[in-house]
Amino acid sequence: MRGQTHTRGRGLALALASVTLAGCALKAVPKGSKLVETIELRARGPRALAEGEVEARLATQKTRHVLQFQLLEGVPVLGLFDTLTVEYHAFDRFVLERDLERIRRYYRARGFYDAQVWAGRVIETERGRVRLEIAVTEGEPVLLESVEFAFPDGLAGSPEELEALFDARFRLERLVAEYRKHPVIAGEGLPRFDEDRFDRVGKDLVRELADAGFAYAAVERAAHVELRTRRAQLRFDVKPGPLSTFGEISIDGAGELGEGVIRERLGIAPGELYSTEKLDLAHDDLASLGVFASVEIVAEVSPLAAPSASASPSASPAPSASPAPSATPSATPPALVAPRVTAIPIAVKLEIAKLRALRLGGGAEVGSRLEMHAIAGWEDRSLLGGLRHFAIEARPGVVLFPTQAAAVFDAAPTDVIPQATLTAAFKQPSFLERRTDLRVETGLRVFAPHISPAPEPVPRDFNIVGYAEVDGAVGLERAFRFPRFFRSTLSASAFVRTRVDFPFSYNLSETAPGYESVVNPYLDLSAAWDFRKDRSGAPTKVEPARGLYAGLGSQLAVGDARDIRLAPELRLFVPVASRLVFALRWTTGFLFPFNYGDSLGEEGPADDAARGRDLQLVGFRAFYSGGPASNRGYGYREIGPRAVLPFVSQRARSSELLPTGGLGLWEVSGELRFAVTERVGAVMFLDSSDVVRTLGEFRLTHPHLAPGAGLRIATPVGPIRIDAAVRPPYLQRLGMPELELEEGGPSPDEPAEFPWAWSLAIGDAF
Repeated sequence: MRGQTHTRGRGLALALASVTLAGCALKAVPKGSKLVETIELRARGPRALAEGEVEARLATQKTRHVLQFQLLEGVPVLGLFDTLTVEYHAFDRFVLERDLERIRRYYRARGFYDAQVWAGRVIETERGRVRLEIAVTEGEPVLLESVEFAFPDGLAGSPEELEALFDARFRLERLVAEYRKHPVIAGEGLPRFDEDRFDRVGKDLVRELADAGFAYAAVERAAHVELRTRRAQLRFDVKPGPLSTFGEISIDGAGELGEGVIRERLGIAPGELYSTEKLDLAHDDLASLGVFASVEIVAEVSPLAAPSASASPSASPAPSASPAPSATPSATPPALVAPRVTAIPIAVKLEIAKLRALRLGGGAEVGSRLEMHAIAGWEDRSLLGGLRHFAIEARPGVVLFPTQAAAVFDAAPTDVIPQATLTAAFKQPSFLERRTDLRVETGLRVFAPHISPAPEPVPRDFNIVGYAEVDGAVGLERAFRFPRFFRSTLSASAFVRTRVDFPFSYNLSETAPGYESVVNPYLDLSAAWDFRKDRSGAPTKVEPARGLYAGLGSQLAVGDARDIRLAPELRLFVPVASRLVFALRWTTGFLFPFNYGDSLGEEGPADDAARGRDLQLVGFRAFYSGGPASNRGYGYREIGPRAVLPFVSQRARSSELLPTGGLGLWEVSGELRFAVTERVGAVMFLDSSDVVRTLGEFRLTHPHLAPGAGLRIATPVGPIRIDAAVRPPYLQRLGMPELELEEGGPSPDEPAEFPWAWSLAIGDAF
C-alpha cells in the first residue's frame, strides 16, 4: 500500500510542522565533555595505508556531520537537519592510549612489523573541542617470499572419494595460486603479507573442502617471517579427512505445514554428497517463502572431529615482536582423525510466522486529485497445505472531482466519482521443479484515469472518462542463488498478461472521440540481480547498507497496442560512515510503438478520433515521471510533454495542456540516509528526470533538478516517509528560469507560486 501527497501551496505549513516536531529529537552535547573535532595521522616518511583505513579501527572517533566542516550549520531548516544527524564523540585520554596500541597492532597485521606510533598532540580549539595528532612511521612492509601447499598423496579410497579428492585439490591449488600472486602493490614486486588475507584464505580452503563433501577437513597454517629481510614464508597443510554424506534430516517446528513439503523444498536427502553450499541454498530457499519467522539449519558434525578453523592457535601468523633475526610460531599438533562413518545428521529448526491474516484499513491520495478508499483483504500463506499462497483484496473508493491539493480548501468538488478494485493472486511453489513457482493473478477495476491536473476552469460539459477493466496473468518465477558469488540472487520471471479496458463516461452519455475498447495481451519478462546487503553482510531487500541491484523489465504487446517496452534500472548503496549510507538509483525507459503514436508528432493528423486513440493507447503504455517514488520535486506524472486532450468535452474544447506521457524516460536519484535513532532516520536527496515524446528527443537540457530532505519513521508496515523538495530556477530547463508552457511551465497570466512539493508515503523511495 502506498499513499502520497503533493502540493505547492498550503502544504508548506504541514511540512514545516513535521520538521519542527523532528526537532524534539535533537541530541544534546554531553555535559563536561570535550568533543573530538579532528583526528590527524601524521606519517613520517612514505604512507602505504590510507588515513581513513587506520582511523576506522580506533575507539576514539571525531564528531561527524553528514556534510563535513559543518556546512549546514546555521542554514535555515537544513541546519536543523545537520543537528539531527550529527554524531558526537567525546575525548577520553585513556581510550586514546589504548588506541595507540591498536594502531601498532593494525600496522603489524597489515605486514608493517617495523611500524612505530608516538603519542600525538592534544590541541584545544577556540570552540572548546580538541584536535588530535598522532605520528606514525610505517617502515617497510613484509612481502610474501613463498607459499607452500601440501596435499596428501597416495590416499586410498573408493572411486567416488578419489574423484572428489582430485576435484578438491584442483580447486584448492587454484585458490592458493591466486593468493600467491595477487595483489601486488606498485613498486613492491611481491604481494604484501597481510594477516587478514592469511586468515581468510585458510577459511576459504576449509570451505572449499566442505563444499566438495569433506565435512571433517582441516587446514593447518604456518608463517615464518624473516625480520631482517622482511620476507614471509607460508605453508598450508591440508588434511581432507573422509568423504561425507548427508545423514538423517530432522525437522523441528513444521507445525501444520507438515514435514513432507519442507523436505521437498530443502533439496537435500540422506545419502547425498555433503556440501555446505547446499545447506546455504536450502536455508535461503526456506527463508524466501515468507512463512517462517526464523530458519536454522545445523550440520551436526562430531565435535571431536570438526573442521579445523584457520583461526585456531596452530595457525597464528604473527611472529614474536623481539628484535631477533627471525621468528617462527610454535609447531601445530596433528589434527584428529575423523571416524569412517561420515553420514552427517542435519537438524532443521523452524519458527512459523502467522499464516493467515485479515486486513482492514483505508488510505487517501492528496495531490493532483483527492481520492479516498477503504481496504479489505484476506491472505493465506498455506492454502490447503503445500505452502500455496492465496490473497484477495477489495478497494472501494471515491474521487472528489476536480479538487486538487493546491486548492483543497478553496474549491468544493463538483462530482463524486466512484471507483472499485478487486484483485486476487495465487502462487503454487515447487511447480515443475523445486525452486520454480507458478503464479496466477486476476483483477477487476472501475476507475478514472489519473490525468493531472484537470482543466481550469472545468467546462460544464467536461467528459469525465472512466474505464471498466478486466486483467489476468499467469507465469513462472524462479530465484537462482549464488552463495559463493557475493551471496547474490538472480531472480527471473515470465508472464503472459492480458488487459481489457472498456471506456465509459461518468457524467455524459458518450465517451470521447477515438476512445474505444482496448484489448492488450502482452508477454512480460523481467530479471534482476541482487547484491544488496545489510551492515552485517547478510542479504536484504529492506534498508540495505551496501551492494548493487540491477534489473531489466521488458514487454512485448501484441494486441490493440503493438509495441516493445524496455525499462532497465540500477541501484547502488555505499556505507559512508557508521550510520550514514549513500544510495543512488538510475533508470531509463524505451517504448517502441508499431501501430500508434503518429498523430502525436507535429506532422500527425489533427482529427480528434485519431489523436484520441493514440492518446488512449499512449496513456496505457507510455512512461511518466514525478511523484513520491520518482522525482519528488513534482506531483504525480507532472514531468514531460503536454497536449490539449480531445476528451475534455464532446462539444467544446479547452486550451488546457495536460500530461500525455512519452516514449522515452530517464531518472537519476541520489540520497544520503542517516539513522538518527533505531526508529527515526533522516535523508538528503537530489532527484532529476525527464520524459520525451519520442525517442529521438532524448536530452539533458531539461534535468528537472529537485534537491530536498526528509524523515523516515519505522512502523510495522514499513517506514513512513515524509519528503520535501524545491525546484530551483534555471535548473529545470538549463539556462532558463522556467519550463516551457508545453512542458508544464506557468502561463504568463498565472500567479507566481513557490516552486516546491512535499510527499507522504510508505516505504523507501528505492
